[in-house]
Amino acid sequence: MEIKASGTLSFSDYSNFQRITTRKMERHCIALLCLFTVISILPHLLPNTTKVEINYIPYILWIFIAAIYVGIRYYTPKVGRRVFIQQKDLQLEQTILLNDFGFSSSTNIGKAAFDWSYFVKWKCENDLLILYRSEVLAHILPKRFFKDGDFDIFVAFLKTKFPQK
Repeated sequence: MEIKASGTLSFSDYSNFQRITTRKMERHCIALLCLFTVISILPHLLPNTTKVEINYIPYILWIFIAAIYVGIRYYTPKVGRRVFIQQKDLQLEQTILLNDFGFSSSTNIGKAAFDWSYFVKWKCENDLLILYRSEVLAHILPKRFFKDGDFDIFVAFLKTKFPQK
């Protein structure tokens, strides 16, 4: 099997990738906000508590977690836009070669090749294929880079190479 793909990464691809990678953290923040809301309201509902006994730590934690959520939701895309504009290599035309032995990518400023053992997981969402070399380092391959049918063939290959949990 050998698949060639080429194209230029757009800002919408990059922002979709950011949304996919921060979604888990957003869910954790929402779960913590719900937990601290319950902890904050519970003393008011119990019959034996007075206003003096109410602990304000859950309220402070709620505000802290809410600030983190707002930061993830609104500040991260702004930083991502700035990073995408500053890193010109993200906007270059790239040619990708995928085969049984590994992954190689080339642009007009350099080439990189990796054996499949370098990759730890992959994800396919929103017409993006994301190949992770670690939790924080990934290669973004939009579906439009591939010719008709090649994308599905490559996803089937990845399912055999890296079974998802």
